[in-house]
Amino acid sequence: MSLTRRELLQRLLTAGVGLTLSEVGFLLRGDRYAQALAQPARRKLALLIGINQYPESVADRSPVRGAVLTGCLTDIELQRELLTARFGFLPADILTLTDQQATRSAIVDAFQFHLAQAQANDTVIVHFSGLGSRVKLEDGTLRSSIVPIDATLPTEENPDCMDLFTDTLELLLGGLESDRVIAVLDCGFSSLGTSMQGNLRIRARPNAPVGQISEAELALRKTLQRQRPTILSAAAIDQPAVEYQWNGFSAGLFTYALTQQLWQTTQTKLTVAFEQAKAIAQRFSTQQPQLNTKTIPPLEIMAASGDGAILGNEADDRFRVWLGGLPPQVVENYAAGSLLSVEGRQAIVRSRDGLIAIARWMEPDAAAPEIGQIVQEVVRILPPDISLTIALDSSLERIERVDATSAFAALPRIAVATGDHADYLFGKLQAPTLTASVSPEVEPAPLKGYGLFQTDRSAIANTLIEADEAVKTAVTRLAPQLQTLLALKLLRLMENRASSQLNVEARLLMSDRVPQIVRPQRVSDMPPAVLPALPLNSRIDYQLHNRSDRSVYAILIGLDSDENVTAYLPPAVEAGEIAPDAVLTIASDDWLRQIASGWVETHVIFSTSPFGQAESIAAGAVRPVAKPLDLVQAVLQDLHQASGSESSAIALDVNHWATFSFAYQLEDSTS
Repeated sequence: MSLTRRELLQRLLTAGVGLTLSEVGFLLRGDRYAQALAQPARRKLALLIGINQYPESVADRSPVRGAVLTGCLTDIELQRELLTARFGFLPADILTLTDQQATRSAIVDAFQFHLAQAQANDTVIVHFSGLGSRVKLEDGTLRSSIVPIDATLPTEENPDCMDLFTDTLELLLGGLESDRVIAVLDCGFSSLGTSMQGNLRIRARPNAPVGQISEAELALRKTLQRQRPTILSAAAIDQPAVEYQWNGFSAGLFTYALTQQLWQTTQTKLTVAFEQAKAIAQRFSTQQPQLNTKTIPPLEIMAASGDGAILGNEADDRFRVWLGGLPPQVVENYAAGSLLSVEGRQAIVRSRDGLIAIARWMEPDAAAPEIGQIVQEVVRILPPDISLTIALDSSLERIERVDATSAFAALPRIAVATGDHADYLFGKLQAPTLTASVSPEVEPAPLKGYGLFQTDRSAIANTLIEADEAVKTAVTRLAPQLQTLLALKLLRLMENRASSQLNVEARLLMSDRVPQIVRPQRVSDMPPAVLPALPLNSRIDYQLHNRSDRSVYAILIGLDSDENVTAYLPPAVEAGEIAPDAVLTIASDDWLRQIASGWVETHVIFSTSPFGQAESIAAGAVRPVAKPLDLVQAVLQDLHQASGSESSAIALDVNHWATFSFAYQLEDSTS
């Protein structure tokens, strides 16, 4: 599968964009989960199921590097910490079934005993992370199912399918007394014939087994009532659901997006959980989360937002902190020295392992924190030498891998992946499979050149060439694009609209027909499929409002469909200055002059200090940036200096910086 430039930008845009005109519908759908959690109820019950260690006789595939899946238990931790610390679930009311515990009978028993305690107005959450499947019944129909740990594949001798079919699951959910029952299924149901999609593990059996519904399942269905529960699924029926390996932890794309959004939910602006889940999924794969109902109960949100919670206390006055409320790309780069706040007291991060940090109070002799207390980000410390990680495609020959490793080692801040984690893949475009309509005498043109791929192995088309070339020549050719991709990675690490304490606002305005496109409140990663398509000649303005009592400074950095990076520093007495309570409107005439039709992603960055270093690279007016990595590094240094830190690492203080992101599509209305 090859990506055009426009398709590439659709993928790239999903890493950090703002709300759009389409936000209202997604707000309603995504909020049902948050509202159901937050509504005061007599009791809150949860069943969390996660399975990594499937046997081959169940999964129909061999384990990859020790396990069929690696992120399902992380998903369970993400949900458990969210439910207890953020929404007040009691640990005793959360039943967890992992790996060997998650048999079919144990899952059914959990419904009939644990969840059956639910009464009217109680909240029930059921989460499943593991393999999904499509089962071909004897009459030829296909039925979707989730796969328990003991669901051995059917055979001719024993054709009964031991999966839990999704329509039976829906009956189990609908049979509970409460009308506030929500299920989250982070698994897929498409049979793609493979267990991997590039560097991503697929959460579905590779093939559809042939079997029949067991007598036990048919008998179970007869005992159940039918009412329609709310089910959030990670992907459509014909799409893969995948898990991603970040640096130090693996999780389902959908689960992480959903839970991270819910950590940031506020009373004034409800988070669009589906919005981010869809966008993160689209960045790495083709999956699109689904919701089976649009019925929205009139429920009120509760509680304060946060970036994580206290997990427990350690020796030497240290304690463990869960960081699941931060974006995953930030967590994997979160460095020692970062500062967190717990009810007004500051703690310093000493170390981090995956999603868990070890922290210590800044003040001496402070009392130990309580488990479940919400933590909020104060200072974000990023390593000064963050690199772009490139995985070498498994189809490359040994000599090609050796040459590529050597060539990438010669490039600054480009690293070759040593494990599952990577930002992009390097390899060759594989020849497409011929369809029946193609004459066998017609051979596709050979694709000899090397290029870059997304982690699901979708080719970044403009990095590929048809001519044969040496590996080292290809890496040298790709060096400028690699530097731009690194700049984009660093730029997205600045996003902090959920944690920023600056009283600033950014709006994207269209003067024709629609008075306001968006007032973003926090990162939402809106997928391109739901971004507004605007006429190419639209007047689109950026309105920046400084609501604080001190001057702030701003810089805009944009990316367009031609992969041009454009920057704008508003002219003022001091470059980029916006006075207290002032509104600065940046007209689109000059800004759009550099942008052709296609996708546009813009980052609006505020600081309490001038962008002195960035000013030398982007001053006065909109202009293309020849060296985007230099610009982004200059912005990071300006923000570091504004934070007043003397650290050799990059220190970003939430009291001194805010970054907003927008995305939209420009189309030629005459074509």
